[in-house]
Amino acid sequence: MKKFFILVVTGVLLFSGCLAHIYDVNFPDNSEVATIPYAEGSYYFEVTAGPKTRTSFEDRLWSFEYRVLIDNAVFDQQMVNIGLPNEDIHEGDVFKVEFTIPTNESSEKRDVAVEVLKARDSNKYAYHVDANDKDWRIVWKAIQLGR
Repeated sequence: MKKFFILVVTGVLLFSGCLAHIYDVNFPDNSEVATIPYAEGSYYFEVTAGPKTRTSFEDRLWSFEYRVLIDNAVFDQQMVNIGLPNEDIHEGDVFKVEFTIPTNESSEKRDVAVEVLKARDSNKYAYHVDANDKDWRIVWKAIQLGR
């Protein structure tokens, strides 16, 4: 009976060692407003892997989406599922999420912001996270110069 118990415990430990985790996501508190040129450019905001929320078969972060706002109008909106096949994610790892701001054809400055919306659960989403649309949070903002 002891051998069976040891075998079962060893199997459980080996199996659990092969499992990965789903990590919460943390976004920087960014109150700084950047000034960017009128020309099109690529920018990014950072996401940090938070504490583990669930055991999974793949290391990944909690799903979220972001949207780029130009003068409070949505210019772009993207779903984000960060997961690295065959690589480990650890709490505290930082990931960059890139986005593009188009050329400002106007002579006027314009406000640009990036907001994020985190899913309510640990499911992996393809199109839109299941969350309250009132939970959008600004993670990056800038003033884009006019021509």
